Amino acid sequence: MWSRNSGDVAKMVWEDVERLPKHNLKVEDSGPVFHEGNPLQPEHSAEEVEAIAAHLKSSLEGVVVEVFGQAKRAAIAAGEAKEDDEPLKVRWIESYFPFTSPSWELEVFWQGDWLELLGCGVVQQSLPNNAGTIPTITSFLPSAH
Repeated sequence: MWSRNSGDVAKMVWEDVERLPKHNLKVEDSGPVFHEGNPLQPEHSAEEVEAIAAHLKSSLEGVVVEVFGQAKRAAIAAGEAKEDDEPLKVRWIESYFPFTSPSWELEVFWQGDWLELLGCGVVQQSLPNNAGTIPTITSFLPSAH
């Protein structure tokens, strides 16, 4: 969560994005961050949501690199895969979840097929507001598959 009481949210989030570990994962992400079918919430600026989406996606891509990297190393050690097999790749698909907007699903190409891993998005602002939290903007994983 990033607090609006601390200053420019988009700037703070982009600074956090720069500190995230970098990876060389192949990423397909063809859609805009938000549009009419995957809307921006009225309480959030476009700059805030673009930064939060980048942070959320980068963070989750890092998890995929770690988990599937370990799985591939185990498969290689067991003789079930080779070092030169196809590189790991993911794709972001826009989605709908009732408590986030905009929302996405993350899929990974694994053993010759696309595997849906999770859904995520920017939490509907009414949730933290109704919980009485300080003015924050939050990203979330509403459904892990």
